[in-house]
Amino acid sequence: QDPRFLAAAGIPARDANIDRVSSALFSMVSSTFRPATRLIDVTITTTDPNLSVRLANAYADDYIRYVNERRSDASKSATQFLLEERDRIQEKMKVSEEKMQAFREREKAASIENMLAAAQGQLSEISAGLSQVQQRIRQIDSDLAVIRANKDGIDQLLALPSVASEPKVVQLTELIRAREREKELISNRYRAKHPTYIQIQTQINLSQKDLNKVLFDASGLLDSTRNRLQIQEKELTSAKEAAEKRLLDVTAKTVEYNYLKRELETDQAVYNSVLSRIKEVDLTKQLAESPVRIHEKAVASQPIRPSATKQWM
Repeated sequence: QDPRFLAAAGIPARDANIDRVSSALFSMVSSTFRPATRLIDVTITTTDPNLSVRLANAYADDYIRYVNERRSDASKSATQFLLEERDRIQEKMKVSEEKMQAFREREKAASIENMLAAAQGQLSEISAGLSQVQQRIRQIDSDLAVIRANKDGIDQLLALPSVASEPKVVQLTELIRAREREKELISNRYRAKHPTYIQIQTQINLSQKDLNKVLFDASGLLDSTRNRLQIQEKELTSAKEAAEKRLLDVTAKTVEYNYLKRELETDQAVYNSVLSRIKEVDLTKQLAESPVRIHEKAVASQPIRPSATKQWM
């Protein structure tokens, strides 16, 4: 609609339309990169130098406006997408947390890790106890073989671990040692015929007699202990099987728990990433500087056509 532009473009006002005007403007514009720089020269060529300046500056201003609008539209689209993604992941996190809580309530455990640790600890404790009982049974069997092979060697029975660790033997042995120590103190003050000395010696002899009686029946004593240990071994074996079954059950539940845990942790990681991205987009919005700016306004140069040199030639 500008008469000066239409005249420069050679378009009659009555024939002006958007297509012809756009085509004419397109033929007037040229752009070139300056070597080794990031600068672009925009040139408008018309028959009117002032019109060329106006068009060149307007062309550059409009391009910058276009770039800024594109950036703004892209930022708005990105923000909208990220907000929708945040809401979606937030809802997904809520579902994951509800599944995790339902699992804890169903299994009546605040943490599957604690359940697993408790089951492993129980199995280890029972296995250790069972191993000790079996070891004692093997020791008793070995000592019984020695006792039955040497029925007359009562004095040597105290050297056998199973015999020496029997409660009755331990009690009498400690009693004899205590009275021997007491006798040693008494002998510093009294002679062997003194009533006090005779009394302590009598007590030692009676304790030794009781010990010999127990040792004489060492085979029966160890058999009784072995029977008791076998009952204990059977109970511990049953307890171990139950603990193993419990551990397998907890391990099976761990598979489901780990799946729910990984799903929740993944949702949380994605959610945090989206929040971080939203902050970055908001920060980009606040940056007022455009990536494109006008380095130098257009000015009218000397006529480029017709060439005086070519005309002279």
